[in-house]
Amino acid sequence: FHSNWSILNTGFGGVKKRIMRWFYKRGYEVIECINGMEWDAPETKRMPWKAYGLNPTPEQYARLQSIQDPGQREVATRGASYGLCRIEEVIKLEKPDIYLNLEDSWAFGDLPTKKWFQKLNPFLWTTIDSEPLLDSQIDLAAKTKNLLVWASFAERLYKQKGHSHVQTLPGCLDPEEFHPIGGEKRKELRRRFGLENSFVSLFLSRNQLRKSFPNLLDGFKIFKDKY
Repeated sequence: FHSNWSILNTGFGGVKKRIMRWFYKRGYEVIECINGMEWDAPETKRMPWKAYGLNPTPEQYARLQSIQDPGQREVATRGASYGLCRIEEVIKLEKPDIYLNLEDSWAFGDLPTKKWFQKLNPFLWTTIDSEPLLDSQIDLAAKTKNLLVWASFAERLYKQKGHSHVQTLPGCLDPEEFHPIGGEKRKELRRRFGLENSFVSLFLSRNQLRKSFPNLLDGFKIFKDKY
């Protein structure tokens, strides 16, 4: 499973943690590939399963910086930040049956063209945030036999382009992480934060421009006016 580190409180990291934990508890051999971490970082040794950081080696990084064309250098450096320099090392070392990469669509680079990728059961799992599809996203579907998207509207867009193999797989949650808080505990929390007589609303994602928080605020205004 190739993505963010499963310890991080990111959307990808949380989903990765839940899926890997589910398989690990059932006796499967799972291997974590971590973007943004050194290959033998101490953190990898503390995981319950095998884990590899995928940051480029100093030699690989020097080669990236020596690329003369600024555009090509930027693309290559971005790919390295998503583990593309070292993932093949893990594949050759561990010989997995299934390779799953969960990231934004631009993070996959030229993975689908690699010989090892074509020989495996590879799954690319990505979020498509808006329409129309980018040319690079359409090209990705053409080169990837198992492409998963988080939202059904993205599957619909792909099928309109003739890519009937694309399937929707939403992000997952672990129901054991959710439980009701008792009445007294709830009152205590409200008192602590000065919310005794308040209606409390929250969201779990980062406040980014590409997300629909203005729409949510408009909807909350309608709710407040009505109730």
